[in-house]
Amino acid sequence: MNVDAAREKDGLRSAVGCVARNSNGRLTIASAVPVGLLSSVESAESYAIREGIKLAIEAGLEHVTIASDSKGVVAKINAQDSGLNEDGSIIGEIQMLREKLRYCKVSYYSRNCNNVVHSIAKFSLTCSVPHIWNDSNELRWLQEAVMAYLLPAVA
Repeated sequence: MNVDAAREKDGLRSAVGCVARNSNGRLTIASAVPVGLLSSVESAESYAIREGIKLAIEAGLEHVTIASDSKGVVAKINAQDSGLNEDGSIIGEIQMLREKLRYCKVSYYSRNCNNVVHSIAKFSLTCSVPHIWNDSNELRWLQEAVMAYLLPAVA
């Protein structure tokens, strides 16, 4: 599950995107979630990870690797460093949600591996309500976008 956050330049609005693929690389579910005001980029990235885990649970997935391009947030989650600020509150929720899955690994991946989900996060800045795509017909356009992005890397 790739996750990412986007924020408007003024910081008044944040949004997240999530994309799940199966073991064959096929998209299975995706979401775009407008969030509103969060205090920092780290809070937005933490929120994206939380939303990815929630989406995995709602989709009935049991074995999940969450891929985030926020090295610092991933390190805090894996160190179980929740703290008392907004980030800490979200990280505490992440720890509780992870227990609902049979396997849940949170890993850092560079932005180069997260471009598609970053585009979804930026799209969700324009949304007033969350969007979830889980039907093969709904995901076709997204699958084509992913393949168009990946093909130049293969060639």
